[in-house]
Amino acid sequence: MAGLRYLLRPRWGLLVALLTVVFAVGYVGFVALQVPGLGVDESAHITHAERLRQGHLASHDDVMSPGMTSAWRCERYRLLGSTADPGYPIGSRKECLSAEFISEFDLQSPSHQAQHTPIYYLPLALSAKVVDKVTNLDPFVDTYRVAGLIFTVLTVGSLLWLARALKVSPWVAAAGALAIVGASNFTMSHAFINNDALAIPGGVALLLTARRVLSNRSPALLLFPVAFAVALAKPTFIAAHVATVLYLLQALEPSDLRWRDLNRTSTKAQWSKQVRSTAGRLRPTFFVGAGLVAATIAFQLWLQFAVRGTRSEFASFYKSRLFQADFLKGALNSLHNPLSLEGPVSWIDPSYGLVAMSVLEAAMFVGTIVVALGLYRKGRRDATLLGRSAVGAMYLGSLLLFATAAARGGAVLSTNTRYLLPVVPFMFGAVMLTTDDLWNRFVPRLPKATLAGVVILALGVQAVAIDATPNPRNNNSWTRRQAGVVASFVNEDLAKPGGCVEPGDTVMTIPYMPMLYQMAPGIRRPDRADAYWEPTMSQKSHQEAFKDLADSDVDVVIVTDYLRIGYERTAAARVVAEWTGCAAWQPQDLGPVHRPYQVFVRP
Repeated sequence: MAGLRYLLRPRWGLLVALLTVVFAVGYVGFVALQVPGLGVDESAHITHAERLRQGHLASHDDVMSPGMTSAWRCERYRLLGSTADPGYPIGSRKECLSAEFISEFDLQSPSHQAQHTPIYYLPLALSAKVVDKVTNLDPFVDTYRVAGLIFTVLTVGSLLWLARALKVSPWVAAAGALAIVGASNFTMSHAFINNDALAIPGGVALLLTARRVLSNRSPALLLFPVAFAVALAKPTFIAAHVATVLYLLQALEPSDLRWRDLNRTSTKAQWSKQVRSTAGRLRPTFFVGAGLVAATIAFQLWLQFAVRGTRSEFASFYKSRLFQADFLKGALNSLHNPLSLEGPVSWIDPSYGLVAMSVLEAAMFVGTIVVALGLYRKGRRDATLLGRSAVGAMYLGSLLLFATAAARGGAVLSTNTRYLLPVVPFMFGAVMLTTDDLWNRFVPRLPKATLAGVVILALGVQAVAIDATPNPRNNNSWTRRQAGVVASFVNEDLAKPGGCVEPGDTVMTIPYMPMLYQMAPGIRRPDRADAYWEPTMSQKSHQEAFKDLADSDVDVVIVTDYLRIGYERTAAARVVAEWTGCAAWQPQDLGPVHRPYQVFVRP
């Protein structure tokens, strides 16, 4: 009741909290349904939940359904670009196969996610059942993405509950929670299906339990089951345990007798008293560590006795000295922002959207470091403790993640920053406490709702940018390079007599390249140009346009085997079989593995 009275007292605090959750769900839901393709391991996580939905525990031998395998091969990683070529879908080089072909030849892909416990997947599966009954969404991806919004509610709600415990203004807490919602790692783990969605609630649970123990409202033993449950949900949540231990150690009260005061003349009673005193003061940290160790053992027992099938081995390069050393180098020499995705963010193309996202991520990250360094010492001491715990866990957590993975014969990418998401509650607490105090000191007459309004504006900018982002396959530097190479051929062919392409011809490329016609002004785009690629149109519209390609106004078709999806492959096969081949060339500027381009003219 005290928490409820606190929320109700300062200017409709409970209503602010509810509106914050609703706004967060709306934003994350918009991203989930707007961004095409599949996220990292999303198809495997969906397969795990689907097995539970069918009433079976996941197995190491599980494979994705033919439809999911087709989506994975044709669309996977459309929202994660490679570092060398931001925006280019790194997984799209897989041969695109239809669900019927995959089923006929038994080519389903393994899921490789059965090792996880059902703590994340069971609620997801139950929620997906409800969503499936009340909506007509795509059963492969969109149904599960909407079902996964329950974890957005859980995460944002847990952050607001933490703010209540820290007695932060509801408006400041709303601004901080929404700033975290706008970060790339939050989006990656909540808008798309990923079991890291439990990371932040796990960190909140440990932090709140630690605070109750320190204030003598709960016994230290309570930390054991909480630490156990968090580690069992996912072993990579270990950063939450590191941050909690650091927080507990900093909060230790000085004892009456110090170890350096003991010497050879000290009595056994004095030594015994000091040992008991130290053990008692360290009991909370002991229970956190004990819970982590017990959960690690339980997880291994789960793998050995509960999960059926044969677990695939790590790829050999994960075990190589070079690979391990490179990960260790990254962990030892870097301080990673848990809120910032380690790779390029390609679901937002306009720079203003990325700038808005980067500002929100940097505000939390830099703010945490400033608070940890004690540069503002007039605020509450708890903020400094939280900041130091967060910074320490960012660094030590990366090292511990690497060490535990290396001990199992694998490695954890040191820049895989979503594994540090459990540290976010400590960052949130440090920055929000300090922000609230600074606001009260320096701008008390300015409504704190202003801060929440600024963050909402930043999220709105991101939403506009996401809505303005075309299909990633046609919106990255790689496809621009491809279009440039094709344009060079077209322009040279137009300049010579008797070429394949004549001035004024309607030229079509498979896959379609909308930027080609700006680079080659001597040709015309098809009348139904938008139907070949415009992402706002339905997939059925694209399929019909390619099916009717032979009866369209197109005079010349340029084909490559690179980066085509199902209906494009069918249309290309018909062109190759029925149209007249005119030219073929191997592009030199796109790498030696790029397939040749072929030019076909209407017979």
